[in-house]
Amino acid sequence: MTAPPTAPGLARAPGEQRPSHGRSWSHGRGVLWSGIALVVAQAVLRGWVGLRGYLTIDDFLFTSRAATMRLGDPGYLLHSYNGHLMPGAFAEVWLLTRAAPLQIAPVVAVDVVLQAATGLVLLALLRELFGPRKAVLVPLALLLFSPVTLPGFLWWAAALNQLPAMLAMVSTLYLHVRYLRSGRTRTGLYALLAFVLGLAFFEKLLLFAPLLFLFTAMYFVGGSWWRRLVGTFTLHWRVWTAWAVVLLPYVAYYRLTVNSTVAGHPSPTGFLDMLDASLRGLRAGAVTGPWSWIAFGGGPANTLPNIGVGLSALSWVVLLLVVLGSAATFRQALRAWSLPLAYFVATVVLLAAGRFQIGPVIGYSYRYFSEVALLAAIALPLGLLPLVGSVAKGELTVLRPRAWVDPLRSWRPGGEPSQPWTLSSNSRRVAVRFVVVAVVVSSLLSTVRYDAFWKTNVATGYVATAAREFQHAGPDLVLADTAVPGAMMPAVFFPANTASHALAPLPHQPRYLRLGAAADSLRVLDDTGHIRELTVHGIRNEPGPRPACGWFASGSLGTTVPMQNTAFDYAWTVRIGYIASEDTRATVSAGRQTVHVQLQAGLHALYLLVDGEVPSVGLDGLSPGASVCTDDVRVGTPVALPG
Repeated sequence: MTAPPTAPGLARAPGEQRPSHGRSWSHGRGVLWSGIALVVAQAVLRGWVGLRGYLTIDDFLFTSRAATMRLGDPGYLLHSYNGHLMPGAFAEVWLLTRAAPLQIAPVVAVDVVLQAATGLVLLALLRELFGPRKAVLVPLALLLFSPVTLPGFLWWAAALNQLPAMLAMVSTLYLHVRYLRSGRTRTGLYALLAFVLGLAFFEKLLLFAPLLFLFTAMYFVGGSWWRRLVGTFTLHWRVWTAWAVVLLPYVAYYRLTVNSTVAGHPSPTGFLDMLDASLRGLRAGAVTGPWSWIAFGGGPANTLPNIGVGLSALSWVVLLLVVLGSAATFRQALRAWSLPLAYFVATVVLLAAGRFQIGPVIGYSYRYFSEVALLAAIALPLGLLPLVGSVAKGELTVLRPRAWVDPLRSWRPGGEPSQPWTLSSNSRRVAVRFVVVAVVVSSLLSTVRYDAFWKTNVATGYVATAAREFQHAGPDLVLADTAVPGAMMPAVFFPANTASHALAPLPHQPRYLRLGAAADSLRVLDDTGHIRELTVHGIRNEPGPRPACGWFASGSLGTTVPMQNTAFDYAWTVRIGYIASEDTRATVSAGRQTVHVQLQAGLHALYLLVDGEVPSVGLDGLSPGASVCTDDVRVGTPVALPG
């Protein structure tokens, strides 16, 4: 049924008198400025928390690639990462890394702009669908301050996907609604363009395309379900054809070029456990919980909601009251909740396919469900408020009260019939303010307590200290390429977890000891980022046969120094402490490497990086007349000396 015409952007409840034009304008302006104030408050809060943290884990892998590759290098933008195709995200990383290497402030600034844009477009969408009602401030506040979207904002690796995707989703929906209002195909193509821009950052946005089709069928086409589905295509075939022309080649390219992320086949019980964890987490987020958090694994990115029995029960009560209450009060209200539910189930299926090896606990991780929070914020008013305005093609579906609600709405104390009952304007204003304030305060508690985990990041001091050390180091500095702290980047990311990769964007780069190379002096970064003297911890040589010399080599006579044990096949640092009679060339053989070196007269040490098994170290090829003694050979890993 087509909705009756209303004042532009303004909805009327049944029985409500049409306000004057001046009052409508004033009312709409108040809602607009209140919404903008909420967006600004969220930007300040999230920006404050973001600046108190730092980069972590995948962030350093992305910045390392950006620092060592050109934007136009083959394979940089179209590189698939963990099943993601995200050229837009890699372009953003490249630009920020080149402009401000390993600086958190520009990252937070970009993310704040993206989330603020999402909030403003959502406000415009809600006003477009429901008019300038005060009630639209409630779903706006729920999305802006929801703890569900917090991890996806703070962790840059997640924000690179989540924030552009959310902005693309709400922009696409807003432009698509404007197209349905006007019937102008050009506006519908603008919606497709917004979607494609988001798709450049996150391929998961593909899940939103069928939901947009269903949204059109449910709310902008009349008749039976079959007539709605057929009519949605026939009325808007030009737009949907354009979508197919764009998306089908993208899907084909993705399937051909991106490696599958399927990492196992979870059992039905395991999948249900993950589904239950995800649902528990989202229920807690729906009531702006969890209010407390727990650390799972290393690093601030692995912080999960701590959901107690009380919070779980409260979330069930609120969820059932809202969803079942809307369904019991309005016809066709349940269809609104099908949109976030479908996206949620699809997300859990993808999560189970690609991340199940971590276990069902991954379902508690909010960073995978930011878009579900956005769809839920749109579904809430769809299930409780009537749509306003008109459409160029099709029919606007408006919520209608069920039969049992009508007598209640026409009842007044004293048994006298009245006009259909609605809350007074002042009562509605007070109710909206109360809910919005409660949402903000509750979410603020969850955010502040998350901050306690987020700001605890070993990478903050490590990178800052290393940057200062590199700046003041001499030109002769050679570093052992050791791993950064595990909480900054776990060993599973090797070799991206080594200092040469993780710290590649920093200026004043040192020289690292490379495979098959040698150095007369070697230093190492400790766990705080300071440059330290080192020792090689590992296997020592067998004592040499010559007193006061050990193992002897001369210009015409080489030597092979046996080790007390054989180092297994790996990359090893070799330290040779020696005394040379004069400066001389030499050849050192260890593992798979044979290295030509220069030895200095007197007491010195030589460092090499080799790979393979190392049962012995050979020394020969000295200059004529030169001789070398050594009884201090070690094969192992470099370890920083304290102090």
